[in-house]
Amino acid sequence: MTPTERGAALLEPVKLALEQLEVIVTPPAQFEANVCKREFNIGSPDYLDARSVGEVLARMQAGAPSAQVNLHSMGASASYAGALESGEMDVVIGNWPNPPDSLRTTALFQDHMVLLMRKTHPLAEQVLDADAYLNAAHLAPTPYSVGQRGVVDMYLARERMRRNVVAHVPYFNMAPYLLLGTDMVFTAPARFAEHYASFLPLVIRPVPLDIPPIPYYLLWHDRTHHSAECRWFREQIVAVLRRSGPMH
Repeated sequence: MTPTERGAALLEPVKLALEQLEVIVTPPAQFEANVCKREFNIGSPDYLDARSVGEVLARMQAGAPSAQVNLHSMGASASYAGALESGEMDVVIGNWPNPPDSLRTTALFQDHMVLLMRKTHPLAEQVLDADAYLNAAHLAPTPYSVGQRGVVDMYLARERMRRNVVAHVPYFNMAPYLLLGTDMVFTAPARFAEHYASFLPLVIRPVPLDIPPIPYYLLWHDRTHHSAECRWFREQIVAVLRRSGPMH
């Protein structure tokens, strides 16, 4: 038997409805993290501070030593909403200005944008104004989600400003190394910039624009909202990232 177009269209909504109904009628099992063998999938663009990710993994190893955590990079062609809905990912960490209303969210922390450049950059010892910032040779990230502008690009578009972007980079973690031998500058979250400036010959300077703070949040789908193990997993992420807080 072959389903009709209408039947095929209803397959996914009915499947989700049945899963939610099962949650209602099935008594919740007692979740024990120390014997959990589940694989947890977390998606995030790579501008997240690697040290914080390491703390999450350490907390997982301590609390659920038999579980496995898979980290997924969110590329420009990725649909994080689709990945959460399909179950490919359990949670996504993001800071996109407009997350879908169909997903559940909880706030993690706020950060602010700074300017990263090599220590011997011609602008390193100057106090930059808006014009100097916009005219500098910018290295910019490739968009991380289809149809989503980054915080900086949204601000510049709203203020009808344009910066001098001379190159795009697909991975945030490549950017600091590309700055070392060039006169490019990179606008990045402070937590990210401070991490690389701590061991590379880079300096951090203020961005002379009123770019609003960047809210980071955790996203998940209704499919996993009532799952005891997924709820526990979310709690571990929230505990680490909220405790680490924003950098100065």
